[in-house]
Amino acid sequence: MSSAAEFDEENNNYCGGQNEIDGKVLTLDHHLIKSISISDIENGNTDLRFIRDGARAIADVIGRGANQTVMALFNDTNCPISAAMPTTKEGFAGLIKVAADNSVNPYETTLILSPGDYGNLISKLDYAVLGSDEAVKYGVVENLYGFRSVQWSPFLAEGVKGVMVPYGCVGLASRANKPVLDGYVATWETENPDGFTISWRVFENLCKGRGYIAGDILFGAAILQPKCILLK
Repeated sequence: MSSAAEFDEENNNYCGGQNEIDGKVLTLDHHLIKSISISDIENGNTDLRFIRDGARAIADVIGRGANQTVMALFNDTNCPISAAMPTTKEGFAGLIKVAADNSVNPYETTLILSPGDYGNLISKLDYAVLGSDEAVKYGVVENLYGFRSVQWSPFLAEGVKGVMVPYGCVGLASRANKPVLDGYVATWETENPDGFTISWRVFENLCKGRGYIAGDILFGAAILQPKCILLK
């Protein structure tokens, strides 16, 4: 969007706005699935609650796969801006200048680091700076060095140690993949805060005495604005 300018009654008035709104079509081109099964005998020999515990395990696997797909978007092709990964506390503090020099607002930006580099950053900060145990427990520090949050991810692309992701930089779309037929024992959908919708179906093979639970996610993701900054 263009910069603001001084009001001029004739040349820059309220009616002089231009159409600067742009959009991008997201294609749901990723379909990840995971299913597990259990026999009657196996079910009787354990205290496993198959549907509840199985769904949790499946959601974790599918969620990791979807996150890996999204993180792979942060590469040299989609993010042409790059900078050196700092190794000192002063260097991490200097990232705010890197963001500002590239017209990125740090306060509306998430700084995502590799596990090793996140650990390096945390090791250089004392408890008074971190403010709580959240940085260690959950791998997230809010409002650090002027950024909206700092967190880690194991899914960054090869050669990328970190990335600054401004708000609105990435687009994500997902929808339920509803079964065509009604022959399943049960079907439902769940949605997590990341915006991923997982569809579920439970069914049986009565002849074999075996039960199944399957989850799948239908989604698409894309870089909407190439303002993310890679750290290498």
